[in-house]
Amino acid sequence: MYSLGETSFRITFWKILLNRKNVDENTRECARKSLALSKIVRSGPKSKNVNTKTRESARHGSDLSKPLRSTGNPRKWREEDDDQAAHECYENLHHRNSINDGGVILTSIIHFGRLFTNANQTPRMVFGDGDGIIFVNFAECLKVVGYGLTHGVIYSTARLAYNGQPAALSESIADIFLPDIKGAALRSMKAPGTAFDDHRTIPDRAFYLVATGLADAGLGEYAWEMAGPIWYESLIHENIKRHCSFEDFAVITSLRRALKLKWWSKQSGF
Repeated sequence: MYSLGETSFRITFWKILLNRKNVDENTRECARKSLALSKIVRSGPKSKNVNTKTRESARHGSDLSKPLRSTGNPRKWREEDDDQAAHECYENLHHRNSINDGGVILTSIIHFGRLFTNANQTPRMVFGDGDGIIFVNFAECLKVVGYGLTHGVIYSTARLAYNGQPAALSESIADIFLPDIKGAALRSMKAPGTAFDDHRTIPDRAFYLVATGLADAGLGEYAWEMAGPIWYESLIHENIKRHCSFEDFAVITSLRRALKLKWWSKQSGF
């Protein structure tokens, strides 16, 4: 639906999928859309903050209050590329300079804990190495990097409380800004069902309906053209407060949608 950019490795992967004859149409369409977004992100100006990223290693410890060792480990090239792709996506699609819109340095902590099967934003990004069985190194997954950086954007804007509806809304927004692969995985926006969190799937489903509705009406073929900006502009709206409810957010997104449609009508001459 929406993605935080693609590394060169993934761009090559999508191109290979498009050229294969035995690939089904859903996968082919996913590849086409991913390449289209990659083209948009990478056609914009390169970030002026290319070198404003730091990486530190927890060396499998869990005490982040202690001084950590900086790392330039070449094995982490993918994580470096991924957070840069996420940074440039926000900059080129939403004109946002880093997660705080002020060029803040992106700090990542790798090798956190032992067999730590998660990643979180503290606001520094903390990555576990996984268990090597079900979960692998989280720093090497674009979606995990993008998901964490989106939470950084949320923290720098609405600062949504992490309980009740605000927490579910925060998780939903992070969902919205990154899914781009075939399949329902752990959650589905199209048919959420119960999944593992009943609440976050409500705004997820709302975004899906808005995005597909706009596309069906010919108002942007891709989610990031109309629906994505509506959600982003709603997130940074001055009326979105820490304890924002689903209803509060729905009011703002409806307003932003109306303004977008009015702008589109003027641009199109209708």
